[in-house]
Amino acid sequence: MNRTVSALVRRGMSTSQAESLHRRGLTLGKLRQYSPEQLTQAGIPETVCDAIRAGSRPLIPLKTVLQLLYANKSICCVCQNERSGIVIHHVTPWAESHDHSESNLVVLCPGCHDRAHTTKEITRDLTPEQLLHHKGEWQRAVKDARTKVLFTNRPHSLTDGFWDVFNRQRLLDCANSQNIDYSTLPGATRIQASETGHDGKHYRWEGRLRMGEHNEYAFYSDLLRRIADEYDWIDLRRIWTKSEFDSLLKTNTLFALTAHYKFRTENDVVRGPGQTRRVYYQKKNLRIEFSFDAWECITNSAHSCHLLGAWTCTALGFVRSLEDINGCRVVRATCLAIGTGFSDYEGEIPKIALIAEARREAEADAI
Repeated sequence: MNRTVSALVRRGMSTSQAESLHRRGLTLGKLRQYSPEQLTQAGIPETVCDAIRAGSRPLIPLKTVLQLLYANKSICCVCQNERSGIVIHHVTPWAESHDHSESNLVVLCPGCHDRAHTTKEITRDLTPEQLLHHKGEWQRAVKDARTKVLFTNRPHSLTDGFWDVFNRQRLLDCANSQNIDYSTLPGATRIQASETGHDGKHYRWEGRLRMGEHNEYAFYSDLLRRIADEYDWIDLRRIWTKSEFDSLLKTNTLFALTAHYKFRTENDVVRGPGQTRRVYYQKKNLRIEFSFDAWECITNSAHSCHLLGAWTCTALGFVRSLEDINGCRVVRATCLAIGTGFSDYEGEIPKIALIAEARREAEADAI
């Protein structure tokens, strides 16, 4: 988000109006030189005029703004019209609450924002309770749509995404630390039988997980899905600025990123465990890096082709550290899985409203 647009949105202006003013070359500094009449003539709401000129109301913290926009996909939580600009609205007005916390903020389009401020003779058009209900429903639908892209693919279809590597050690460690019961997942019995032991730190298996072992692939794919459900994981495909990284990522944040990664062999091991490969993706002054054991590759093509040199794939992992190194923000991660062929989440945006409606219908049927 442009700095001028961000500054105006944080003062209560809609994104569409802020972008329009930015295109006209109007910065926050220039607008502060306008008289109240000039600001009104420019179509700026009175509350925003006050925030621009006096600066009496503290800005909504940028971190809060970015977290809220990410959770709502920068779309109005009421009408879910992705073509409309948006306004960040205080559920309980700032004048009453002095509360800029995420729990008191909702993302609305200008039309729904007007409805939220409209008081009819009997009831308000959009009450605070209704706004919070819409917000909760919409944020769950957005998360469902993100997860759907990674976890509804058929494991052996040539037209769907496929997980090429599972970090079995970390997946089981993570599941155990989160008290996830995986004993009922398909293939769980075989997985437990294939473990040759656990020394308190590491699991040991008889061999690699192979593509033909359908139950094992389904087990780790389902386990990965359950782990993702436990976390508010971050899709980094449309997030690539330092401010967004700092707002959305911290140690132990689960993230997914589809990118054109570069792979580098780290040692001379060519057989058995320990075939370490380092992976990174860097664009401008931001970098993601992690390593994995190529022995965990499920197919020969992944081992000898897909995950060598440079390849576009999807990685799911935990942030282990964020550092500034020579002016570059470096995120070091622990990889849980690497896959190829997953569809673009942006293509799912028009379907999110249908997902939300289906959820409501299912809940109604269950009552």
